Amino acid sequence: MTWNSGNLLFRLVLGILIFIISTNFIVFVSPSPQRFSRIVPSQNPYDVWREDVAKNIGPINYVVLSNTSEKYENIVIIREKIEFPMHIEDQTIKIVGELVYPSDYYQYRNNLHAILLVHGIYSDREMMIPIAKKLVGEGFVVLVIDAAGHGESGFAFKPRDQFLPPVDDENVKASLLYQVYLSGITGISLLETVSKERFNFKTIGVMGISMGGLTAYMVAALDDRVAYTIPMIAAGELSYAIYSGGVANALIPPDMDINKLEELDIALDPYYFADRINVPILITYSTHDEFFPLEGLVDTVRRLNTNRCYLKINPNLDHDVKEEDINVTIEFIKKTIRNTVFVSKIKVNTVYLGLISIHEVEHPSNYDVSLYWKAAIPGFPWIKSGGRIAVLPTLFPINYFAEARSPDNRIIITTVPEKINPDYSYIYLLVSLLMSILIIYKVDKEQDTRWLAGKYLAFFLLLVSLVMPVAIYPDRFIVNMFHVLERFGTRYQLFIHESTYVLTALVLLSFSFSLENLQRLVYTVLSAGFIVLMALDYYMVSVAMGVAGFKPWIVPLTSIFPLILGNILLHVFYRRYVKGEET
Repeated sequence: MTWNSGNLLFRLVLGILIFIISTNFIVFVSPSPQRFSRIVPSQNPYDVWREDVAKNIGPINYVVLSNTSEKYENIVIIREKIEFPMHIEDQTIKIVGELVYPSDYYQYRNNLHAILLVHGIYSDREMMIPIAKKLVGEGFVVLVIDAAGHGESGFAFKPRDQFLPPVDDENVKASLLYQVYLSGITGISLLETVSKERFNFKTIGVMGISMGGLTAYMVAALDDRVAYTIPMIAAGELSYAIYSGGVANALIPPDMDINKLEELDIALDPYYFADRINVPILITYSTHDEFFPLEGLVDTVRRLNTNRCYLKINPNLDHDVKEEDINVTIEFIKKTIRNTVFVSKIKVNTVYLGLISIHEVEHPSNYDVSLYWKAAIPGFPWIKSGGRIAVLPTLFPINYFAEARSPDNRIIITTVPEKINPDYSYIYLLVSLLMSILIIYKVDKEQDTRWLAGKYLAFFLLLVSLVMPVAIYPDRFIVNMFHVLERFGTRYQLFIHESTYVLTALVLLSFSFSLENLQRLVYTVLSAGFIVLMALDYYMVSVAMGVAGFKPWIVPLTSIFPLILGNILLHVFYRRYVKGEET
């Protein structure tokens, strides 16, 4: 075998090496989120809550506003509209909710369990009524509330018709999140009150979706009457939600003082209260949530102070809840209130063997296990590897998490996503660079050195273009195309398509640069495609951030300029140093 320009084997190796180099470059230069430094609290965050929590724990006076019945499946359910007070500093506001329960509850008076449901931001109790009915069908008594500032419930310090950002940068107690959390604690007091009067609940739990999920964390941390908690599509480290360029920015007015906001955020962020949660917790989360970055979830889970933490992660899904999630939730509640022991921990044992790593998922009895993994590039899809053992590449950093499903799919538990040690990738990156230079020198030694330098510089400019900002908002975030994929791709139904296009394009480009006659055509076509995608990504950010007058700066799409320069270099150098034409 000889080293010459026609040797396809070396061309193939060169293409692989270029792909390794480009993937590692994107991973290392395009982290998510873009900027974040966690504030260390100067005092116990609970101190802010102590007084108001004490005011709202205990017997509570309530008024029944209406009482209706309806048929649900094979039972008759009662929907009892209730109004009750919430105290905050020297103010009292009304909270409105519905107590939903089976008409024949008295038959189960010695074995009744209650649960509080909290809806998402700018919604109301109707959002949770379908889930409430399903829980009542399983024999639970459910309280569904209009959280403070929503629906028919009141709000302190501000008029209801004023825009209500989640956090007030002047007074933490005037924050929407503070009052929503406090209304959750008041809801637990309402359930405790009606329990003593007529129900005799054995346990009281709390469950919420999105903003309600944040409430589920916080109520469990602040109120020791809670027996279990179920946050859905919500995560801690709320500053991540801002700095990652997610939709949460649209909920914070652009003129709000971001530094003061971070300080007040400590009293409202589940991350800082996670070590107070010592009850069973089921967290349902989606990998590409446009509000809550995955990193915030991981850090919050690691701070939890409970040995009964159950995590269900939905790969390649946005800020949404599936029907399967509700079924898993019901099974979790039933097993928890019965003190049934079930699988909560899944271990993954990893062995590194140079270019690959072998991952073995500990096999719980009668459970199906699998591993989800992806290149550690923001926005790329998770790939499922079924079975107990998975072989994964270590040529670039990868993320992975394991999943265990019970035979009936009623319990689905996952691990926290992990990243394979990137130290190996630095080695492979360096080796790939050195081997690429060697192969280029040997295979293309007849070509003009200036042409070789020009075409590989054009390739580097394309990579730079992919990681440069598409949109930026000062002091908030800097997002490139991959960050946009991470935050908005699934919501706009472009996620699988666009990320697959980008990965396919990188593969094609890598191999085209080892084949003389393809490189300029592929480079030009891909450049045009990337420019369209970048413009589209900017449009998605603009639409997603359009709430409350938020407009990210167009940089102005500076990521396009390296592509333009790369095309000029490629074509000018080709004409001058390959064709010998004057330009």
